[in-house]
Amino acid sequence: MSLPLPQLQVVPGRCFAALTAPYRLVVPDLQIDHTVPTSFRCFDGASLPRWARPLLDVHPFSRGAQVASLVHDQLYQVPSARHARGLNGWGRRRKPVDELFWELLLRGGLAPAKAWIKFKAVRVGGKPAWQRPQEGPRACDPDATAPCPRPRRSVGGRRALVALLDPPGALKQHLQDDLDGLRQAGLGRAVEPPRVAEVAELLRAAAGLPDDPDDPAGLA
Repeated sequence: MSLPLPQLQVVPGRCFAALTAPYRLVVPDLQIDHTVPTSFRCFDGASLPRWARPLLDVHPFSRGAQVASLVHDQLYQVPSARHARGLNGWGRRRKPVDELFWELLLRGGLAPAKAWIKFKAVRVGGKPAWQRPQEGPRACDPDATAPCPRPRRSVGGRRALVALLDPPGALKQHLQDDLDGLRQAGLGRAVEPPRVAEVAELLRAAAGLPDDPDDPAGLA
């Protein structure tokens, strides 16, 4: 299925975008009918460190990642939104929110290998961004005149992802475990799964490692 894109007003040089109309996400097979209101003003697009953008060919407001990132950002940052009836329970815990993020990336047209790396990145490094209910919605100022800084977690995030290549077979096991979890949740059925060799190639590029077509580590 294709996902309609949200209507956004993106200001050049700013890391936030504003919805110019409510965004309604309807996914019949998941029994989801959820609306992100225009009052949600902390959407900063696909949160990727600069090193990963050309590698994954995804930029903050790339079309293929807009819907997944918008819904993911809202559920991470606005605790009261997680229990919306139209989400059918998908927002109540962090892991299902991340799994839904992966599914929406796939349905948005992102290549499976790139979608999994983004999913794994939020699983590895997203916990600090998960807003606790007692803290209320995250405060941000999308109307500020100065550009807002992005978190500097590039090196640690890259090291954590690249570590999936070592020891041999670790990447394949991580990928299989995540695919099993996705299918148990009723997701991942509409597209082909990411191939281990493609994921390994992207991670090797991120690490600056030479691409080895013979794959002596057995990752393919």
